[in-house]
Amino acid sequence: MKKEGRCWRKEVDEKLRRLHSLCFGADHALERHDYESAHSTLGLSLVGFLDSTSITLANEFLARQIRLDAASKVYQARHALTPESDRQAFEQAERAPGTTFRMKGEIDIEKIK
Repeated sequence: MKKEGRCWRKEVDEKLRRLHSLCFGADHALERHDYESAHSTLGLSLVGFLDSTSITLANEFLARQIRLDAASKVYQARHALTPESDRQAFEQAERAPGTTFRMKGEIDIEKIK
């Protein structure tokens, strides 16, 4: 019984350290204006980590505020990565960046040549 308790505590400790590391890394990247790292590596990893570890409704409830903060940081970094002219064009078109052009079907290289 004690062995199972140690494994559970060790797992929680590892997950908590990972959570702290990802939160600190995202904050640090934003402070350095390294928006690419904050968005792709740290922010999305943090959101993914929270989603993968929130198995029960209670876990999801406890992680909700951290996830909202992480999603806000991902949005902030993505917004900073979009040039001002692009941002204005997307706002005028009332579309989110990245959803304008969608590919339907495959690309035929022979038609391009």
